[in-house]
Amino acid sequence: MGNKTIAIILGVVSMLCGIEATTVVVVDLEEVLNDFEDAKLADKTLKHSVKIWEQEFDSLRTVYEEEKAEFETQKPMLSEEALLARQQELTSMRDKWENYAQEVWGEGGRLEQKHKELFDPVMEKVNKIIKEVSQENEAEMVIDGSGGDLLYLNAELDITNEVITELNREYASVGARFDKKIAVLTFSQSGEEAISASLGDSVRGYVKTTVGQSEDALDIELVKDEVVRPILVDQWGKSFTGLEPLSPEQAMTIAGNFGADYAFTGNVTKEGGRIEVELTLSNVSTRNFFTEETTISEEEEAYLKQHVGELAAELLQIHIIPEGVDEAESGEEEEPREEIPEETPE
Repeated sequence: MGNKTIAIILGVVSMLCGIEATTVVVVDLEEVLNDFEDAKLADKTLKHSVKIWEQEFDSLRTVYEEEKAEFETQKPMLSEEALLARQQELTSMRDKWENYAQEVWGEGGRLEQKHKELFDPVMEKVNKIIKEVSQENEAEMVIDGSGGDLLYLNAELDITNEVITELNREYASVGARFDKKIAVLTFSQSGEEAISASLGDSVRGYVKTTVGQSEDALDIELVKDEVVRPILVDQWGKSFTGLEPLSPEQAMTIAGNFGADYAFTGNVTKEGGRIEVELTLSNVSTRNFFTEETTISEEEEAYLKQHVGELAAELLQIHIIPEGVDEAESGEEEEPREEIPEETPE
């Protein structure tokens, strides 16, 4: 045994002698976070967000690389003025791609913000329960045992399982998800440009793709169009795209007819070189609805899919509420909407 090891042991013994009157308990924090349902959900949600960001990043990079390859083939045929314009366009596209990476993964970026948003509440709950369980055990000191540095531990001093049990008893309903069914209904189009480009169809398709990609992460299920169509089209006389937007009241009533828990509707406008997209997610059971909007320039139309996908993903992550939990408990800060009565088809 080396002198350094002996010195460390003597130091630990001295420390323990100095606090022999202190009641100490141990918590394996790593095990707690692995087994706490809220932490599992936070981790799953974060990974889902990262997947969406990676897809957007890959999309930006692919568009840039395709445009660059096309430029290389056209280069010999371009005038000096056209050559300069295309080079500037490519530089702008490359900057957009690189800036996006910095925006997401850079210091203070979306990843860091999302991690804080998801895990700060988790750690608050963990610390609260650790304190409560420690007080019940009349402990004056809590040691994190997840580092594997403890040479010996009396099992009676390990409160890890107690902490996990209390966390999941108190917050299991908040952490669980219950296979919510999501219907994607009508997406209206405003303006001749939006209609001629069938932007309503495109945006609706992007939302469906996002819901489908989120099924595993959020334990949700996309209601298939074959189920939606008979009620939306035949019973209500609506269509998947059209000039008339579907109101949240109508959306909730229609979605309820085939057992959906939530319904997406929206509107797309294209005019004056700008594309505006409005998405609404309606909760059938609470009769609440939430709307988000995004606006992009006509030049950015190639990135419409990623903008819509991110908007839809954000609505899903924030507003999909587990059974037995209202919006206030879920952390939603928006004021609850006035309850909306059900409508019947005209």
